[in-house]
Amino acid sequence: MSRGFRGRGFVIDSLDPFATLPAIVTRPAAPPLNHDYNPWTYPAPEHTTPEQIEAQLQYQRELAERCDTHFSSGVFISPLAALFCRNLTLGENSYIAAYCYVTDELLMGSNCSMNVHCVSRGAVQIGNDVRIGAYSAFIAVNHRFDDTGVPIRRQGIEEKPIRIGDNVWIGSNVTILAGVSIGSHSVIGAGAVVTRDVSEYSIAVGNPARVIRNRRTKKSGGVATTGLEEEVASFGKKAAEQWQDIIGRFEFDDPKMGPCYQGKVGIPNDRSLRRTADAIEIAAMFGSLPPLRSREEFAGFFQQVQDPETGIFFDPWVDENRGDSKRLECRTSAYNFLTAGYALELLNASPLYPIAILGHLPPPELIDKLNSLPWHDAAWGAGAWIDHYATAAYLQKKYFQPDFALETLFGWLQLHADSFSGMWGRPLPDQGWLQAVNGFYRMTRGAHAQFGIPLPHPERTIDTVLAHASDIRYFGESRKNACNFLDVIHPLWLCANQTDYRKAEASAWVREQLRTILKKWREGEGFGFILESGNAPQAQASLQGTEMWLSIIFLMGDYLGISSLLGYQPQGVHRIKIGLPLGQG
Repeated sequence: MSRGFRGRGFVIDSLDPFATLPAIVTRPAAPPLNHDYNPWTYPAPEHTTPEQIEAQLQYQRELAERCDTHFSSGVFISPLAALFCRNLTLGENSYIAAYCYVTDELLMGSNCSMNVHCVSRGAVQIGNDVRIGAYSAFIAVNHRFDDTGVPIRRQGIEEKPIRIGDNVWIGSNVTILAGVSIGSHSVIGAGAVVTRDVSEYSIAVGNPARVIRNRRTKKSGGVATTGLEEEVASFGKKAAEQWQDIIGRFEFDDPKMGPCYQGKVGIPNDRSLRRTADAIEIAAMFGSLPPLRSREEFAGFFQQVQDPETGIFFDPWVDENRGDSKRLECRTSAYNFLTAGYALELLNASPLYPIAILGHLPPPELIDKLNSLPWHDAAWGAGAWIDHYATAAYLQKKYFQPDFALETLFGWLQLHADSFSGMWGRPLPDQGWLQAVNGFYRMTRGAHAQFGIPLPHPERTIDTVLAHASDIRYFGESRKNACNFLDVIHPLWLCANQTDYRKAEASAWVREQLRTILKKWREGEGFGFILESGNAPQAQASLQGTEMWLSIIFLMGDYLGISSLLGYQPQGVHRIKIGLPLGQG
């Protein structure tokens, strides 16, 4: 039975210390924990002495002399907390830890925790089974400030109660403002600033806090699904069922190269190494291989076009000057480090020859080259050059020269990243941030993402990318091409590996765009490079468009934490795994 006493008309229940005395006598010899900082251990017999229980009950009696109180059994209130209350109520087994600051009125149910350094001001009502992380604040009072002719300090205050339901988890550093109600069974993410009501079973994050999903959702493969999540799961199922028929539409038999793939149906000149690589990457997303050739035959298809002297992969359908000693400058052939290199990797094969062209750029010349790239007016081209160089270096390190050094490249990139924008390029009057952001993607895809190197200024990068994402010239309703969307979602995804800065805001943009993209899937055909209707060549369903949008959809889903619903993962050029952590051979 509990023993009680009365304080200002309220019954204060306390534990009967004798009820647990036998267990206390047999407790371990280790000294008890300090309940001020670990109150959840009170009054467990193995962590609490009879003297500690009596000291806590005495402190509760002292509080009853200062304010109206009602404490049930198992309550712990740290004497290190600052309490200036007119009404303080704690249900069974609830506690207030050290350095909390509580004023006015706090009504707390059973099994609640208020961890160290929390603040509660004004009238705050908390249900049962509520966990409150350290440094969180409930601010139920506000200064009035409507009269600009009177100092704010003289305008008085207004009070709007805060109400928290049952079974709520409030993370650390959360701020809940006056008048807000948090529905039962909700989760408020760390660092959130809650300015409006949150309904039951919600998960809310960010500043200002936004609900990102409802906890009462059915499960699909162990992952919560509702609304957008159901659309994503449905899309993944369709893609898995249709990918083989889709790539089959693009098969053709070349007199010189044999069976391979073209980019668009009925357009003979849309042929290149990349188109066959696209088909291989789409199949690899679903753990398979295109049925057109065997694994060994596909590997030979790419190996036969590598130049033994330089290591470059020449495209048999593209006429270029093979005598040019600056072959790394040719975007067509340089991109084939990605096209052929990753295709061979997916085929469990390798290039036949070292990438000797890299030897033409020792550190001083590489620095000169990096300085000479068109960062100010053509940052996409500058980023593309680094993407090609870094991928060539990846192939060289992985297959031929494990000690190939990349310190010069990453040292230059670290020193030249703009601390204000996070970019290496600049905005242009007629294009905005397009060149800079697209160049950022190309460069960091091949360099930072490929070798697992952190970005120098991820939060500033997010600011710039989100500013660019709001530009209707590139992201309006009828202006959606795969490059522009990939060049936004990949930087956001990459930055999210380092910071949650503006995550809620970016997630809202991603969700909105993802819903639109999913609706553009053409049954049995895939995606065009641009998501527009009509007969424009780039609007026609293609291997490139299908592979890129499938990758974009995955990155968007992964950013939102629902990519497992898709049932596939990008491979090759748009893979998400680190290729070769820097320093490893």
